[in-house]
Amino acid sequence: MRERSNIRGGFCTAVLLACAFLFASGAAAQEWTTSLVDVHQGSPLSDKARGLGTGGYELQSGSWISFSRWYHASWIDMHVDFLTQITPDTGFLWGFGTGEQAEKYR
Repeated sequence: MRERSNIRGGFCTAVLLACAFLFASGAAAQEWTTSLVDVHQGSPLSDKARGLGTGGYELQSGSWISFSRWYHASWIDMHVDFLTQITPDTGFLWGFGTGEQAEKYR
């Protein structure tokens, strides 16, 4: 039995939050402060995938096939996280990531 996804509920929440940001009064928006929380490149999952690049397998003929072709990223994921403080006790943690680009994703 498949578990039901709650994508619609998450989407509705995101739309409501976006509306709250967009339609807030100018005075309230001026009081908000946004701070840089973190900038980092890579992730534990990226590190594991990169570690697989040192492996490989041997064909029946004895020739070695390296995994490095598939597990070598030409661009490592970069994340930037921010905190927007709305009140002294309330804030939104948000950010973005670039994603990775490599042969393994094609």
